[in-house]
Amino acid sequence: MRTNNLIWILAALMISTSNLGAVEKANSETTNTAGQWVQADLEYILQPGDRILLKIYPEDQYIKGGQMEVSSEGNITLPLVGKINIAGLTAPDAERKIAKIIDADYLVGPEISIELGNRESASLSLLVLGQVKSPGTHTFPAGQRHFTLLQAISSAGGFSPIANPKKIKIMRKTTTGKSQVIRANAEDILSGKAEDIPLEPGDVVHVAESLF
Repeated sequence: MRTNNLIWILAALMISTSNLGAVEKANSETTNTAGQWVQADLEYILQPGDRILLKIYPEDQYIKGGQMEVSSEGNITLPLVGKINIAGLTAPDAERKIAKIIDADYLVGPEISIELGNRESASLSLLVLGQVKSPGTHTFPAGQRHFTLLQAISSAGGFSPIANPKKIKIMRKTTTGKSQVIRANAEDILSGKAEDIPLEPGDVVHVAESLF
């Protein structure tokens, strides 16, 4: 009788230890997954290549969120719903757009949340060329999605001795694939006559040479 009781006790301890290990593993996986995503800045504009975590409440067996990437055309794709273009929108605007589309035909009063892939998992970069001390590719500051023209020039070591700070071009591809050129005057920005210009991943900044 004592032998049978001892066997049951040992079996119970093994099951308990196994369950504890499973819980610890699940908690570890949850922590690791959560660390990959951050709340988007309210002003941040979603763009092709962004990794997002889309949460939908309530979900059903067909309308589900999850991890996805904004396509080169600026779309995400949801089962049944199809493609939804969110590039060029802030996260709150994209959340409202998605909620409106789902509410129209699929779920009543859905709540939508968008989180962005952590910058430590996928760094964003741009090119700084021309008359700067360290031309080349420069990444956005760690943990930030905001990078201004003056910050980019500072990251590139500042202007070279023959730079013309008044003649800077920012070349950008829009979500429709067209090229856009933004002209800037760093002296006006430094003096407060103009505002610093927010840059986007993939921008090409070119500082002109001064003509003597």
